[in-house]
Amino acid sequence: MMKRALVVFFLFTSILPVMAQDVKDFIAPVWKDVKVLAETRPDSIRGLVVRMAMAEPDTTLTLEEAVTAYCGQSFLSDGREWLPASEAMKAQDENRMNDAGTLADSALAINPLSLKALKAKAFVLLAQAKGTPAADSLQLVNQARTYIHRMWAVMYAIGKTGDGTKEHPFFVIDVADEYDLMGYLLEVDFTKQMLVCDKNGMNYDVFMLKDPTASFPHDKVYFEISRVLEIERRAFSGK
Repeated sequence: MMKRALVVFFLFTSILPVMAQDVKDFIAPVWKDVKVLAETRPDSIRGLVVRMAMAEPDTTLTLEEAVTAYCGQSFLSDGREWLPASEAMKAQDENRMNDAGTLADSALAINPLSLKALKAKAFVLLAQAKGTPAADSLQLVNQARTYIHRMWAVMYAIGKTGDGTKEHPFFVIDVADEYDLMGYLLEVDFTKQMLVCDKNGMNYDVFMLKDPTASFPHDKVYFEISRVLEIERRAFSGK
């Protein structure tokens, strides 16, 4: 029910941030190059993340910069936001809104572009807006709108890394981002999920879709998850 409410809120209040460069070419990241940038010029990535996370969308931010911010931030936070963001979603599902908001804030302090944390924060603010005086309610709704705008900016950046086909998969840094992209941007549902490794050592999550849609007229959608697996290996190894 809350997801449906958020989708309706998207439709009526969100406009995809207009970035300075709307190109059809894909901006597929080269992970080793992004890693070098994060190690040698971390402040350049932080600067892009700050611009992408502004309350008022930065219309000078290019799509390439947005992709760099999304992918580069993963090397700065290295998955440390995963636990508080996941706990925030759990708390929100259990209607523990104060806990959910606090946990979401903790995750966003680590990674301001975490879709899980952004979604949890928006849910909390919209829930708090119900039953409050009109002026306070409007203020909370406007705050929620800033997080929703940032969600759209992140999903739009992911959507520019490919087209979801085997030849041009979408690149993600968190498995949860796959579900948000399919649910909100592509508007598709799936029946089966598979982990596939090709002959070149590339790793993909492949989803078999129920039905093609106008947003995504294919029977499968591919996500490149090399960075996801790298973060998971580091988490389990403790290194």
